[in-house]
Amino acid sequence: KLVNYTENELDPACLTANGAVPDYVLVTTDRIQGMTFCGGKIFLSQSYGRTNDSTIYRYSNVLGTDPDMKVNVLGVPRPVWFLDGDAQESKLVSPPMTEGLCTIGDNVYISFESAATKYREPKKKDEDPSRDPLDRLFKLNPYAF
Repeated sequence: KLVNYTENELDPACLTANGAVPDYVLVTTDRIQGMTFCGGKIFLSQSYGRTNDSTIYRYSNVLGTDPDMKVNVLGVPRPVWFLDGDAQESKLVSPPMTEGLCTIGDNVYISFESAATKYREPKKKDEDPSRDPLDRLFKLNPYAF
């Protein structure tokens, strides 16, 4: 689950003895490594493993619609939206180990952890090294897929 803390993060009304209460909750698929908003869309990066392809998902911005449900977070009701097949617009297969996403201007940039020293070489003899280690950012036109 992804939760959002905006200016309310420091608002005493949103603080409890157990921590800060998010403004809303987005429920995602598992293994999400990164998220960004670009051009009114939501982008998620999903990755697992050194040799498995990653996926970049593009979703409509559900935050402008009625929430799917509400949940209590630390005793405070908060809206919840599901980023599921109904909201998904597109997906793009990507090299392994995508991690962070960020928006700069009209583009989404993708970082990879596959070229980190920890993943370049196997830790054990029976482990695979990263497939196609990448030590560069990828610039993605968010409407190209």
